[in-house]
Amino acid sequence: MRVLYVAPYVPSRLRPRPFNLLRELIRRGHEVTAAVLSVNRGDDAALEDLINLSLTPFVIHANRAKAVARAALSVAGSEPLDVAYCNCPDLRRIVRSLVAEGRFDVLHFEHLRVAGVGLQFRDVPRLFDSVDCMSALWESAARLEGGRSGAVARLQVGRVRRYEKALLPEFDAVTVSSRADAVALSTLAPSVRPDLVPNGVDADYFGQTQWQPQGDRVLFWGRLQYHANAHAVVDFCRTLWPRIRAERPNATLSIIGASPPRHVWALGEAPGITVTGFVRDLRPYLAQASVAICPVTVGAGTQFKALEALAAGVPLVATRRVIESLDLKNGTEALSAEDPKALCQAVLALLKNPELGRLMHKHGKDRVRRDFTWEAATNTIESAYERIVQRKQ
Repeated sequence: MRVLYVAPYVPSRLRPRPFNLLRELIRRGHEVTAAVLSVNRGDDAALEDLINLSLTPFVIHANRAKAVARAALSVAGSEPLDVAYCNCPDLRRIVRSLVAEGRFDVLHFEHLRVAGVGLQFRDVPRLFDSVDCMSALWESAARLEGGRSGAVARLQVGRVRRYEKALLPEFDAVTVSSRADAVALSTLAPSVRPDLVPNGVDADYFGQTQWQPQGDRVLFWGRLQYHANAHAVVDFCRTLWPRIRAERPNATLSIIGASPPRHVWALGEAPGITVTGFVRDLRPYLAQASVAICPVTVGAGTQFKALEALAAGVPLVATRRVIESLDLKNGTEALSAEDPKALCQAVLALLKNPELGRLMHKHGKDRVRRDFTWEAATNTIESAYERIVQRKQ
């Protein structure tokens, strides 16, 4: 099929869902054109990943100051701030021009921030990959965040809920990454039944990791500007890391991810903790880690960091929420922690017992290759394409 893919960011290895779905669609012979926004100055590496895909790219380099001004002006209105931020006239113009050529079988919009661009094209089959229930994500941010971030989150909750509710029924198909988010979206818009397209992982890429743990090394990574990740790692460092260091004085913790907020950078002042910021290739860090942690307790969707740890064969300790969302076997594929005390004990168990780590190394890699492939996710996307195309004929 001929697919126009529209996103508010550049698909890359740092945005694994769109990057791998596009790569798999192209591998299967679909003709893909991508219209994507680039607002961040650090998008060069992401653009290189996109260009290496065999597609036709239209990259709109949006002016960051204008995007911020749009979001600021929207405070007085009802539009979600992040939607206003991405409401770029050049993106709308290019999408209109491409659709006017009349050569696309499907229009695929990823994320709520740009889904509104698709509302005017009622004659062409349209799929909205919501990925997460964004109103649920903002609700969790409103509960967790204080100061300016908390005020923004509280402002966003009602706006995003109303916007999602109105927008969802307008699309011919809606996809989402987790069952919990599918239920949340159906609750908002009862006429909508989202297709479940779970996140996968590039098992070949991460499987190249030569796992040789070096001492008591603990690893956390993720998008650190995302409130759930920042909250999780700050809480872990403040409440659990001193207990771990008390029993394992040589233990080290590496915190990796782009754009850490100031309070996350400050964690690097504690003994044994290093905050690295962005790294291009995570695999050398995975290769040396004895334990990967995913202490996230709130948020939407599937935790990529958990799947990447399993694919690399690094023993994973995660909250029960994460383990249950992936249906992992506690004790062999990962260690599940019910509460902070259990999380601390699980990390220490792996640091003290390398044999347990070796067992989990094998079972985790096997599970990923069996159940968490992008091929399976793309099968569902293709089925949705076919269904909505037939319905429009």
